[in-house]
Amino acid sequence: MDWPPALLKHLVAKTDKPPKPSIIDCRAGDYLSPASFSVNLLKCMLNDWQKHALELLRLLVPSSARLAGSAAGIEVSLDYLKRELMQEPTPLNTIIEAYSKMAKEAKQKRAPGDPWPVIIIDEANRLTAWKDEESLEQLLAFFVYLTKEEQLAHVVLATSDTFLAEWLQSGPVKQQFRLRLEIGNLGADDAHTYFIDHVLPTFVHPPCDEKTWARVYSVCGGNPGQLLHCAALAAACRDWEQSCQSLVREAAVDISRALSPSTWDGAAWTADDCRTVLHMIASSPHAAVSVAQLGAALGLDGSKKLQSMNKLNLLLRRSYDPLARDIDAAAFGPKKQDVYTLPSAAHVCAARVELDLE
Repeated sequence: MDWPPALLKHLVAKTDKPPKPSIIDCRAGDYLSPASFSVNLLKCMLNDWQKHALELLRLLVPSSARLAGSAAGIEVSLDYLKRELMQEPTPLNTIIEAYSKMAKEAKQKRAPGDPWPVIIIDEANRLTAWKDEESLEQLLAFFVYLTKEEQLAHVVLATSDTFLAEWLQSGPVKQQFRLRLEIGNLGADDAHTYFIDHVLPTFVHPPCDEKTWARVYSVCGGNPGQLLHCAALAAACRDWEQSCQSLVREAAVDISRALSPSTWDGAAWTADDCRTVLHMIASSPHAAVSVAQLGAALGLDGSKKLQSMNKLNLLLRRSYDPLARDIDAAAFGPKKQDVYTLPSAAHVCAARVELDLE
């Protein structure tokens, strides 16, 4: 399963009256600027309101205002609308204003129980790379307007990058965003089922008993992609242990680089800071340590150092969610505080080797 889009589609489909979500996949192209993002927000509008092509044309193309009188009763095709709009880029603020107006009209016509419009931004972490801070603030404020303020639509920001949550909660509209769903990887039981039912039948692999599975799980955890990768390597080399060692060696490259902060742009930590963090996480029973404990251990600017490592995907910040089974609930403590862990189980193994904990 491709996480999280496939899961979101699955959850949507299980509702009594499933909405038709509009998905902007930031993985599929260049979305590092307001102009490129606007094109896809525009496509959402065309998808959601195909039957209102003339109204959209008037809202989005100022020159079409002259059609207001003479075009009454004339059906404007969606193809014509697309041609008009794609002649030159439509500014983000123009699209936002038009979407808000159409969403308000749709809300007035929506009967009780009817599904709301849903916008899903997949790989939303790419928004953090926008250089135009004014447009970015405008877009985030628009999301708040659509959801909390006017209740016109649902907006889902989906990502596997945990830095996005920190970034949103420290930005200009931080009080308006909160983490609603954190799935994580599969828990031990689900991972075993997935491995037996889906992974093993995919490859011609060497024998795999319970002891072998325990080793595979220690390196891959419940990450479906890692389990598949491990099995593919084992099928190629005909040896599960060699496959596991290969994954740990790959992770060891990241651990080595993390211990050399001078190789990273914008690194706020030192090698000693990194060694402290790695030791605390790798030696903890759940391979996860509270944000507060790690920050205190790093002393001055501890929070800044941790955020820097998280931003560069050297750490993962996780919040407690009863649906997440890959980290034991005990790791979050009685107050369910956020924790930091490493990017994968293989990274934990590599850190233990680096620090002579094994």
